Amino acid sequence: LDLEAAERAQDVPLPPPPPKPDIEPVEEVVLPSRPVSEVTKDIVDATVIQDEEGNFNVSDSFFDAIKQVESSNDASAINTTSGATGLYQLIPSTAVKPGYNATSLLDIIADDPDNTLYTEFKTLLTEAGYDLTKGLSDAEHVDLAKKLSDKSKRSTKGSIENKLYKSVQKVLQNSDVNETIGKNYLLAHLRRHEGNMSDALKSYGDSDVEGYRRKIAGALRNLEQEE
Repeated sequence: LDLEAAERAQDVPLPPPPPKPDIEPVEEVVLPSRPVSEVTKDIVDATVIQDEEGNFNVSDSFFDAIKQVESSNDASAINTTSGATGLYQLIPSTAVKPGYNATSLLDIIADDPDNTLYTEFKTLLTEAGYDLTKGLSDAEHVDLAKKLSDKSKRSTKGSIENKLYKSVQKVLQNSDVNETIGKNYLLAHLRRHEGNMSDALKSYGDSDVEGYRRKIAGALRNLEQEE
């Protein structure tokens, strides 16, 4: 009898499940995507500082990022193609005649004339016909920059242009000298472009501004993670 009762119970339909509560559908939130170029521009622009008097500067981390991008922080680095040298990868002709009221290598030498770091370069300047005791005129600054820019002459071993070029590169491998010129040169362009970092970077020497910004933004992020 128990078996018959169990078989009959299996034939009884189960009660329907309780109704599901009404749940309003959640609207999907779509976050606006921004181009990488805009993001990196914001990161780099955020390093620009302007004081109450309207003078422009940049954060120390920005200069650290520039050195990382330019030379991997290698003070002895030399680009064999362009001749760019040191931490900020300065071109020798630019170092002696940066323009825009930026500090030049000759300005640094004038402020510290007894430093033996500059002895060879000063001797070569005299050999080339420049009189440092009187200071170089603007025309002589331009003439010296042209000598250092003349690839055919500076590539001729033993020529005065070649000697001057190599001597400037040697001096630019000094971290303090390179940093002084590099910082001043970049800030001169930042002032020239009224705080527009993208334009300043383009004038500083890299026409691929978006690519340059991306590298700098990456270096800034790495430096932040290291802190």
